[in-house]
This record gives sequence, C-alpha cells and structure tokens, in this order.
Amino acid sequence: MSQEINKVEKQDLSLVVRAIGSDLEHTQIRLIASANADMLFHYWKVGHFILYLQKKEGWGSKVIDNLSKAIRSKYPDKKGYSTRNLIYMCQFAKAYPMEILLEMGKAEKQLNSPSVDNVLQLTNELNQFTQEPLA
Repeated sequence: MSQEINKVEKQDLSLVVRAIGSDLEHTQIRLIASANADMLFHYWKVGHFILYLQKKEGWGSKVIDNLSKAIRSKYPDKKGYSTRNLIYMCQFAKAYPMEILLEMGKAEKQLNSPSVDNVLQLTNELNQFTQEPLA
C-alpha cells in the first residue's frame, strides 16, 4: 500500500515538475517577445522624432547625422544609433503609421487565447490591412 502511495506521489511530482518547466518556457518566450516588441516600439518612436525634427528644421539640416552623433556621444555604451540605423528607424516609422500599430495591438490581444479559426481570421485581416496602398 505504501509503495503505491509513493508511486502516485512521484508521478504527481513529475507532472508538477513538467508543468512548471512548461510554464517557465512559455514565460521566457513571452518575456523575449515583449522585450522585442518594446524595442520595436522604441525604434518606431525614434523614427517619428526624426520625422518631426526634419519637418521642423527643414531639408538639409542634417538631423539624422547630428542626432546620431549626439546620441552616441551622450550614450557611448548604447549600440544601434548609427546614421544608417536612424535612417532605417525613420523608414520604419513612415511605413507603419499609428493606425497599423493599433490594429496589430488589437490582434495581439485576441491571439492571447488563440483558436485556429481566430488565428486564420486575424492573419487575413492583418494581411489585407498592411497590403492596402498607403497613397
């Protein structure tokens, strides 16, 4: 009788350990995805700051070059703020206006409890929305 109880307890413990491991892996994936999303949003905001400064200061003001130098001077340990990368951030901000980001945010919330039909429907909607001509 006590052997059977020990066997059940070991099986329960094994199931709990697997559940904890699975939850840990899912949590780590969500954490990485969240960090990536935050960095993308940061790059998008930097791009919009650049667009604002370019509009305010006018063509030929070397906004991107000056901003790159200023950021790298003030934060020498931070990487990714070269002139080329700031140009990419600016292009990213132009390509994805706020409306598209809001739609993607809504889709992400709906995908937190996914079903196959829900995923397919949202994928089709996002593809249609992002493929519409911007002009």
